[in-house]
Amino acid sequence: MLNHFGHFLMESLGRLWGANDEDVRHLPIIVQMPWGGMPLTDLDHFSRIILDLLEIDPARLKVVTAPLRVGKLHVPAQLYGFHCFENPSPIFIDFLRVAQRNILKMAEGFTLPSSRVYMSRSEWQDKAPKRGIVAGSHAFDDFLRQQGWHVVQPETLTFRDQLKIYAMAEHVLISEGSAQHSYILLPDTPTQVTVLLRRPDPWDITRVTKQFGGVGSHAATIQEIEKTYSYGQPSWSGMTVVDYTKVAQALYATGTVAEPFAAWESQKDEQVRQSLRTYIEAIREEPSFLDFMRKL
Repeated sequence: MLNHFGHFLMESLGRLWGANDEDVRHLPIIVQMPWGGMPLTDLDHFSRIILDLLEIDPARLKVVTAPLRVGKLHVPAQLYGFHCFENPSPIFIDFLRVAQRNILKMAEGFTLPSSRVYMSRSEWQDKAPKRGIVAGSHAFDDFLRQQGWHVVQPETLTFRDQLKIYAMAEHVLISEGSAQHSYILLPDTPTQVTVLLRRPDPWDITRVTKQFGGVGSHAATIQEIEKTYSYGQPSWSGMTVVDYTKVAQALYATGTVAEPFAAWESQKDEQVRQSLRTYIEAIREEPSFLDFMRKL
């Protein structure tokens, strides 16, 4: 079990489908936590919420920290992960439907100010610029609000409330990041999901569409990236210039915004300059940044 929200969903659940089979649900579940322990007694931690939604009793988890001898070990096949996004076993999809059923119960009576929701990263990148910056994120938030979208900063909500939003919205636009992975817990959702990519690598499109398509969700991607600045950092933590004019045009073509984002061109230069200042200030002491600069 990986103590990271996205990787927990993408990699740590792949074998857990077998945990509640009638023949083994009385047995402990042996786990390793190579990225540090998770507070499974915290009812509001994402790992505990996900286990509860999947109806797996966290008291069964036995964390291995030293060599352990086991008389008989059941090892379910890994039915989900990076290697099999596009074609997961129906057994695993049924496992996810347990969570979906519980999320829909949890969302009963929940209403949204708009059926169109944008899961933004603008405030998160202000707090953690080393985790990736998109220039002009706040300006794009404002544009979508003017177009009737409900703009959400996921990190300001409880994970349960995020799931309620995903369950009840008609169209969710997500700035690429861990927030998108929650949708595997809703494999039969009718929601239209669009992921606004912030990295230029071609495999991102393939990875996102496989991840969603494999569990039956309706997903699309928009990849309108003008330039990225990483200065020796990993692509996921770089500074990106998204062409919001073209992004808005793509949304306009689907009828989800009423007009183009005409103001972006006049704002772009200053927004890019400000984001570069923020990004360079954040990484200037990083050895990888200094090594990059030495090679120039």
